[in-house]
Amino acid sequence: MAPAPSKLGWLLKQNKRYAPLLDTILKLAPIPLAIGAVLALPMLFIFNGYLGQLNQPPIPVSQASDWVFLLLFGILASAMFAVIVLLPAVWTTVVRWNAPTMPERKIKLACGVTALVTVLVVAVTLIADLDRLAIAFIGGTVLGGMAGGWAATGRPPPHKDVFAPSAGFMLSAFVVLIWLVLLLSLLSPMFEAFANGRSHLVLVGTLVLLLAMLGLSIVKPALGAIVGALMTGYWVAEQASPDRGTLIASALYAADLGGGRPAHAAQPDALGEICNLGVDERPVLYFEVAGCSRAAAYRRLRALKGNNSIERRQQIRRWNMRVAEQGARSR
Repeated sequence: MAPAPSKLGWLLKQNKRYAPLLDTILKLAPIPLAIGAVLALPMLFIFNGYLGQLNQPPIPVSQASDWVFLLLFGILASAMFAVIVLLPAVWTTVVRWNAPTMPERKIKLACGVTALVTVLVVAVTLIADLDRLAIAFIGGTVLGGMAGGWAATGRPPPHKDVFAPSAGFMLSAFVVLIWLVLLLSLLSPMFEAFANGRSHLVLVGTLVLLLAMLGLSIVKPALGAIVGALMTGYWVAEQASPDRGTLIASALYAADLGGGRPAHAAQPDALGEICNLGVDERPVLYFEVAGCSRAAAYRRLRALKGNNSIERRQQIRRWNMRVAEQGARSR
């Protein structure tokens, strides 16, 4: 009987199904390792930059055992944002595939009318402070789909049946709505600093930017994809910046390593919680009446940004005093 290694070699050689797969895996394995090695050092600098905003000394790699999760979180967040941004280019390409006999001009008109009506419904809903996302989704899907179906057929009913095209463009309007709502929530916080607290200005500016990107993706999907890639790079750079972004805080929060999470698993029955804005090894504690929510953590983090080292140290000292005071009351 042949030894085990010889059997394994014979199996891989004879079985055409597994040998190419194994060969491909061995060839591709160094690629993610190389990408991780290239990104690891900048990510460590960003991580320590976040700690610097909290007036905390850098954590050595040997102590930050979970910092690799931050790297994976950043890559995943960047990939998800890229997928969201590229949705309009994918949408218009799919519409072209599903309507090979429709003239190019009519496809652009139908997609453009669908996008315009959908964005207008969302804008009116948000600017009027209706605070009903369901209204925007239902109204945008129905009106955008009917407008797209009418533009695709060229006539309103009863002159021509528009039910089937409208149903298809209702799905398109829903995709546009998902894309619009997600990007509004992701991009609006980045523009708040330029608007000096005027939320309506941020909303209108972001909607105009997204509508322009929709138009570009409808006219030239490839160009829309390029602009989307550039926007992804800008978003990642802004969010990874310790001075402006919240990527590290989000990663720490998601991994339950800090970034705003409760400082203790079990807290006394009192109004509010003691939260940790730092990491487990270097905690930055504060007492939050509203609880250790992500939004509260971001407010605390923004309170430190823009201040010099002494001002940040004084603010953190005030938080520590409040935590000690609350701890004394709970005993």
